[in-house]
Amino acid sequence: EVIYNLGIAYYNLNEFDNAWTYLNTASEMNGANADVFYRLGLVASAKNESEKAITFWLKALEIRPDYHEANFLAAEELSKIKAYVGAQSFYEKAARQQPDNLLYQLRLAVTDIRIQQYEKARAILTAENIKRPENLNVTYLIGYLERAQGNYDAAKAAFEKVLELSPKNSDALANLGFVAYERAEFEKAEKLLRGALKEDANNFAALYDLGRLLVKTRRVEEAIPVLEKAVGINNADPGIHYQLFLVYARLKQKDKADAYLEEFKRLKELSAKVGASATSKDEVDRIPEPVLDREP
Repeated sequence: EVIYNLGIAYYNLNEFDNAWTYLNTASEMNGANADVFYRLGLVASAKNESEKAITFWLKALEIRPDYHEANFLAAEELSKIKAYVGAQSFYEKAARQQPDNLLYQLRLAVTDIRIQQYEKARAILTAENIKRPENLNVTYLIGYLERAQGNYDAAKAAFEKVLELSPKNSDALANLGFVAYERAEFEKAEKLLRGALKEDANNFAALYDLGRLLVKTRRVEEAIPVLEKAVGINNADPGIHYQLFLVYARLKQKDKADAYLEEFKRLKELSAKVGASATSKDEVDRIPEPVLDREP
């Protein structure tokens, strides 16, 4: 027990190698303690060793099948690597084991949206909205669902309600800017997207949509710093590379255009391999999720 607690103490100090040493020793001394394997999973996750983390959480679940925290964190780790289909089953178990845990329910709903199981997501969000009609996260995710399905009137209504609850919400402004863009209301969209960036200069979705708006309206020189900032925030997004390809193609800078086009193709192929293609559109991964903090 002393060795186990030393491992936890080192983990809390972000001294992950020491945490690993003590927790691993504790697991060798008592291989029937699910908490030890749960903590080893936390250390592996902190070290970005996703496969190892999931293995430890599965071991914890072998010992204690009702360990809802292990189910939840396994799902979170799978989501981190965009293995959304695999994540769904773990979120479902956690949500079933703790039906009153809002975080578990909302993470499951987000995953259902990502893998296009929209009716499942709608059932969760409708139930939570009845219980918590003024909850910002629930309202936001209703907008997230409606946008993913292309129901822009309903999405707009949900995001406007978010702004009533949180008037400077950058993500709600960005989503409303997206809806305006899709309706070719470019002046309105630009105002909303710039408003989102005023509140959060690093809002990737707002940068992406503002960049493509500037490309669409042939303000390509103006689009370059916006898109380059976006690619600096999320270099793994295929769409941002495609927009930069369009920019440099229109500026007749062939070498740069070709480089961005090749990177776009590479990332699209990689996305398909890891399962990200299970989402309904590339844009679904670009919708900012609300801040849903993990429980302690």
